[in-house]
Amino acid sequence: MTRINFHVLGPIVALVLLILLGWFLNPAFLAPANITNVLARSAFIGMIAVGMTFVITSGGLDLSVGAMAAFLAGVAIIAMNALAPVTGVNWGTIVLGMLVALGGGLIAGLINGALITKARIEPFIVTLGTMGIFRSLVTWLGDGGTLSLASDLRTLYRPVYYSGLGWITWPIIVFAIVAVLGELLMRQARFGRYIEAIGSNDRVARYSAVDVNRVKLLSYVLLGGLVGLAVIMYVPRLGSASGSTGIGWELEAIAAVIIGGTALKGGTGRVWGTVVGVLILSLIDNILNLTSLVSPISTGRSRASSSCLLSSCSGKNAPPRSGEQGRKTMLRRNLLKLPMVAALMIGVSGGAVLAQDAAKKVIGVSIPSATHGFMGGLNWHAQETIKRLGTTYPDIEFVLATAPDASKQVNDIEDMMATRNIDALVVLPFDPSR
Repeated sequence: MTRINFHVLGPIVALVLLILLGWFLNPAFLAPANITNVLARSAFIGMIAVGMTFVITSGGLDLSVGAMAAFLAGVAIIAMNALAPVTGVNWGTIVLGMLVALGGGLIAGLINGALITKARIEPFIVTLGTMGIFRSLVTWLGDGGTLSLASDLRTLYRPVYYSGLGWITWPIIVFAIVAVLGELLMRQARFGRYIEAIGSNDRVARYSAVDVNRVKLLSYVLLGGLVGLAVIMYVPRLGSASGSTGIGWELEAIAAVIIGGTALKGGTGRVWGTVVGVLILSLIDNILNLTSLVSPISTGRSRASSSCLLSSCSGKNAPPRSGEQGRKTMLRRNLLKLPMVAALMIGVSGGAVLAQDAAKKVIGVSIPSATHGFMGGLNWHAQETIKRLGTTYPDIEFVLATAPDASKQVNDIEDMMATRNIDALVVLPFDPSR
């Protein structure tokens, strides 16, 4: 009799529940435009998370990937702007910029891996240090501001993100290819078996004639290369980079890996589970963006709480139990936790069905979030004004979205345009140069 592995089933059930919840809250959730937005935005974190799966499975960790992405994006933009007067505004210049990003990612991964395997410094310390270095470098390169791609190059490069095969854009296609190759590498190749063996017990792997340091080094190089690939897909979206680019990407990638069933302590890795974890995090963010009833603070808290619940469903943080009683306990635990995610999501949205009243006009408002005193006051006044206007003009619905950076602001605007059918849009740009 085949036994059901609930560690494997949990993330899949959670993904299905989130899809049903999104459709329940807003029928436009399953519109092709919204699905494209969610999948395309998932691609950046997804590619990085696939590489992170190999690093974590081997018993390592990399906290520098978000800062590395910002640095590589900045260097690629500088390279393309510098090359354009020499090589011209053409795809040759774009390809050279892509090679700079990809090569820089491989070198950055090599540096991280060498410090960990050759200098024998803990991965946490190494990558925490390089995270600060990469973030400082991109801030220095931009003189504390933003590095922007020349407008003619941006126009030429933009289809790499926004076009594709039908509604399936190129980032989605590239992410799918990376996920398939990553799963094959983990399951079918010798490299994947070595990664799991090292994560389980690196001493035993070394006694089994596995070159532990070389395999670990290659895992960081692979992750760096995938960060470079993600940057190639990311730059045409905004055409710029700054010190705030990629903030939190490392935590999202790690969370997606753990939610997907990979053990944080190493030894067990699932690339396909990581893909599910990435989609879960993106859907949580998208569902919360669909409602104007969720404040920026509760959005972040509910997303974090949902992630914690989902990761605990993998059972990796709990001591394993054997026997029939252990399996029954795990079944009860997972069946209780998965509906809690849906309950949490419905709770923060007030349990309201967000189907838009056809008689109402919808005005979307997008402003930066409260990062200092002035913006905190602006956020408060914006929310109070929207409440007052909503009372004065009941036939108008105001949708307020706040964002901590330009990338998140673009996400919010895309969500509003795809699912809320807004009639007008008011934007206070996070960074006017973008």
